[in-house]
Amino acid sequence: MGKFLKPGRVVVVTSGRYAGKKAVIVKCYEEGTNQRKFPHAIVAGLDRAPQKITRKMSARKIKKRSHVKPFYRFMNLNHILPTRYVTDIEVKKVDIESGASIELNEETLGNEDATLRASVKAALKKEFENGYQTQNERKSAKNNEGTKFLMTRLALLSAGGRPRPEGRARADDGRANEKLTRILVFRRARNQRVRDRARALGNEGAADRGVTHRGPRDGR
Repeated sequence: MGKFLKPGRVVVVTSGRYAGKKAVIVKCYEEGTNQRKFPHAIVAGLDRAPQKITRKMSARKIKKRSHVKPFYRFMNLNHILPTRYVTDIEVKKVDIESGASIELNEETLGNEDATLRASVKAALKKEFENGYQTQNERKSAKNNEGTKFLMTRLALLSAGGRPRPEGRARADDGRANEKLTRILVFRRARNQRVRDRARALGNEGAADRGVTHRGPRDGR
């Protein structure tokens, strides 16, 4: 069976800070590396996707609503959901303001230089915005479809099976959408149980020490 997680594959993040966000695989390490023994990938994605635009909008408004907020990081393969979409947006190597060309690899992601990281994000922002403005002018219809899917926000399903009101786009597949929703709901419930348990243990410890917690209506 051929490899499915190739550079350019659009994925959905299912865990962590960027859960529910879409990204593009830059490089995949299915066997792991010396520093990271687990299967992982370098991804570049959209923390904030562009907003919907129409023909009636002015050029200034279109430019404002086309802004994106990118991110790039290592991602465990268990924490991403691959889709059937691919895109040809160039994120493997980006050109920063100084004129140098930076490749997104382990060395770049491990660099703690704030100036370099800001320059890389600015270059990614430019690439994604150019891809959004030319999403119907890619090399093939398949890349057009993948770029369009990447640039739309993911509409998670509510408890009744309907998209949430704030969502503007459906996932590529209803089953994948339901699976992602179940994953996110399960992890949020698990995190809530952990917080409740920690809070309960904290209150018991305070009671053992003779500390009394007063509410805002105790009049003290």
